[in-house]
Amino acid sequence: MRYLLRRLRRAVPERAILVGLWPADAPAMQDERTRAAIGADRYVKSLQEAVETCLTLAPRSEPAGEPHAA
Repeated sequence: MRYLLRRLRRAVPERAILVGLWPADAPAMQDERTRAAIGADRYVKSLQEAVETCLTLAPRSEPAGEPHAA
């Protein structure tokens, strides 16, 4: 996983990387050193948490077809 994340960082260095690890008690979720070695910006332990994190991190934009408020 850490090699994949390195490649992603080279490809899109300006983007945050989120990793979901299931089950919630996976060793990597409990061990800070393991998470540091993987190298993601955020870690989540459920799909719901992943969606919430993505919505928090996503840039806000106008819906398609809506005029920009001036």
